This record gives sequence, C-alpha cells and structure tokens, in this order.
Amino acid sequence: MNVFVTAQHIRAVALKPVNEANMNSVLVSLDRYRDDFGMDRVHRVVQYLAQLMHESGDFRFDREIWGPTPAQARYDTRADLGNTPALDGDGKKYMGRTGMQLTGKANYQAFYDWCVERGFNSPDFVANPDLVNTDPWEGLVPLWYWDSRNLNRYADQGDIETITKKVNGGMNGFDDRVDHFHAWRWSCSA
Repeated sequence: MNVFVTAQHIRAVALKPVNEANMNSVLVSLDRYRDDFGMDRVHRVVQYLAQLMHESGDFRFDREIWGPTPAQARYDTRADLGNTPALDGDGKKYMGRTGMQLTGKANYQAFYDWCVERGFNSPDFVANPDLVNTDPWEGLVPLWYWDSRNLNRYADQGDIETITKKVNGGMNGFDDRVDHFHAWRWSCSA
C-alpha cells in the first residue's frame, strides 16, 4: 500500500509554521525512496513523521541551535559519537544536522559509507558536514537514520517509547512526539 504525504498534510499536523524548504526536502525523499525504506505502511509513516516533526520543530530547524550548551560542549570529546577525545572542535563540526539531527563524526561517516555502497554520487560528509543540509541528502538522512536503527520494527509493534529512545537517546520531548503521533494517526484515518 502506498502512503502519500503532502505538504498540506504536514501543515495540518504541524503545531507551528513549517520551513517550506526543509519540509519539501523530506517530502521529495519520502516519495522517491518510500519503498526502499519500508515506508509503505501507514503506521510506519505516522511514527516516522511524529519523531521527525518533533526533532525538527515542525521542520523549522534543519540543524542544532548551537549555544554551546553544557551538553553540546561535551560533544567535543564524545568518543561514542566518533569524535576525538581532544577539545578540537569536533562537537560543533559534527553537530546535529537535518531534521533527524545526525550527530557525531561516526554518524556522518556511516551515512557517507552507506551512500558510497549504494552508488550515490555523494560529497564527503566527514570533510564537509554542512553538505548534509543540501538536497537530496537533507531528506535522505532521516530515512537512513530510521532504517539504520531498524525503527520500522518498533513502529510495527506500536512502540513509540523505544523509537523515541533510539532517536533521541532518552525521552526528551516525549509528550510532543505523542501529540504528533496522534495528530498523524488522525490525519491518516480521516
């Protein structure tokens, strides 16, 4: 079953005004790669968009707002993210980008490697991480992230808590994610 999501659907579900360019990047990739990522079932798309809309503030943001906050300052030495243990700027260089907030050198490398394996003519995102915020990568990163964490499995189980933990690393913004989930579920059944 094909699930088609339009800009009108997103605007109706959004709790705040959307950034049209960010939204369109996601829509184009979702339309083009839906079958490749198993986004052919309503419940998967609903879970995916609920998480993505929370992470991006209803598509208003395609990169982390850099303070740096104390948590962001700790990114610089987070070896678990693939950053070096030295205070050398890796935290800011590999800050969260795209609607799904791709964060850390290891994730940029993994996305680049995935693109190369599939024959995409992609730039080197490790050398120039800002390029993930260009098309088609802006819309493809969230799909890759979702797939690389096997989140359709949890969407099939209706497990929004595990999905949230795997996307966010915790339960930040859980109520907003649930609100988006219910709005999407209602929108898709209307």
